[in-house]
Amino acid sequence: MMEKYLVRQAKLSDLPIIMDIESQSFNLVTQESIDVYRERITHFADGFYIFLYQKQVIGFLTSEIWSSLPTKDNNHLAINHSIADVFNRQGTVLYISSFELNPKFRGRGLGTYFFDYFLSDIKNKFHQLEKAVLIVNENWVQAINIYHKQNFKLAFDLKNFFIEENKCPSTGLVLVKTFN
Repeated sequence: MMEKYLVRQAKLSDLPIIMDIESQSFNLVTQESIDVYRERITHFADGFYIFLYQKQVIGFLTSEIWSSLPTKDNNHLAINHSIADVFNRQGTVLYISSFELNPKFRGRGLGTYFFDYFLSDIKNKFHQLEKAVLIVNENWVQAINIYHKQNFKLAFDLKNFFIEENKCPSTGLVLVKTFN
C-alpha cells in the first residue's frame, strides 16, 4: 500500500500547496503565515518534510532543533514564532512545529505512517536528539492518538492557547517523548 507514497524535503516552490493544506486544516486564528513556512524551509530544510501520494503533495511536517525543552513561561511555542530565535542544529530537543495532512487523506492510517517515518528518519540524521516535543489542541483526538502511539506524554498544558472556529478558547497540550 505505501509504495504509492513518497517523502521528500520541502522546496520553496511547495509553498502554495503548503498554504492550501494549512487553510484546509486550521481556522484563520490558528493558521501560520507563508513567511513562517518560507523561513522554516530556508532555515532548516532538513526538518521540513513533504508527503506525496502519486506525485501529489498531501501533507507536510515541519520541525526545529532546540537546545532545551520549552517551559510554560517562554513563548517558543507561539504560533508564527521565528525559527531563527530558537534553532540550534546541535541541540538535543526536536520541536515538531507543524504536522498536517490534507483532510481528504485523513482516517486511512497515513498520518501515523508519515509521523513514524519522520521520527525514524530525523533521529537517524540527528543522532544527538534526546527528546521530541510538540503542542496539540486538546480537541484534536486523531492527532493525539498518533502521538500517543509514539509514546508522547503530557508535560504541561497551556490554557486558552488555541481559539476555535466558534471563538471559544481551548487548551494546548505540550507532549514530550524521550528517544531511546
